[in-house]
This record gives sequence, structure tokens and C-alpha cells, in this order.
Amino acid sequence: MKVTKDEYRNIIAYVSNIRITGVVIPVMDKLITLLTALGYAAFLYILFRTKSPLLVRCTVVPAVGFMICTMVRNMLDWKRPYEVYEFEPIIHKETFGKSFPSRHVCSIFLIAMAFLQYDLSMAMVMALLGVILAILRVFGGVHFPKDVIAGALFGIFLGAIGFYIFW
Repeated sequence: MKVTKDEYRNIIAYVSNIRITGVVIPVMDKLITLLTALGYAAFLYILFRTKSPLLVRCTVVPAVGFMICTMVRNMLDWKRPYEVYEFEPIIHKETFGKSFPSRHVCSIFLIAMAFLQYDLSMAMVMALLGVILAILRVFGGVHFPKDVIAGALFGIFLGAIGFYIFW
């Protein structure tokens, strides 16, 4: 079922008109992105300090996955919802195109796959943050649902290939 331009604009307008939403969505988007980066850096530091053999794998696989995701989205260069439906997104964005797959969501799921090599509970927390981030990015108007679903699946797929097939 495809959402029409008017339906999408009405959804974004409704979400924007909820007073707290206009602040919460962008702040949560930035906060989850920051927590992911800090958590991943701390994770790599722990692997480094403990001289874990996982360090190289948990660094290289997400980095290569990030580069592949970036190349795919640059090649496809699909428009973002605010470009297609002409509205101001709740999450401020000056980027045009490069919507599919969502690199934020792909990255957080790649990191979750790295955490999975070390601790299931850490991986589950990261995956939950990934789901929340995906929802925020859709309601923030910077991605279509297909962008974030593809980003999550792409991150899991690239992580599985990197961790379980090539390494």
C-alpha cells in the first residue's frame, strides 16, 4: 500500500503539531546516534585493552559494511520524503537524495552484529536502539519506511556475511 503525498504530509503535520514531538524526535535521533558511537568506541576500547582477537574483526566488518552501504545509496540516489512530498522534515536535513538504504540504520545494525560476537545482551540493546532510530527517522520525515527496513536488513546481512562467511 503506497502512501499518497497528502497522506504523508498529513502524518508529518500531525506529528509536528504535537508540541513535544518537534523537540523529542530530533533530540532522540541525535542522542541515539551519539550513544551508538560512544558505545561502539567503548566496545572497541574494551576489546583493545583485553587484547581480544575480536578487535580487528569488530572494526573491519562494520567499516566495510558502512562503505558498501554508502556506495549503494550513492549509486541509487533515491529521493527523501521531504523532497518527494515537499515538506519541512522534523529532523533538519540539508541532504538531497541518498535515502535508500538508511545509512544510520544500517550502521547501528552492523554495530549490533559486532556486539553479537561478544555479548548477546549488548547486541539486543543495540538492535532495540536501531528499531527506535528507524522509527524516529521515518516520523522525522527523512526516510521512507522502505529505507529504514532496507537499512536494517542490509546491516544484518552485511554483518552476517562479514562475521560468519568471510571471517
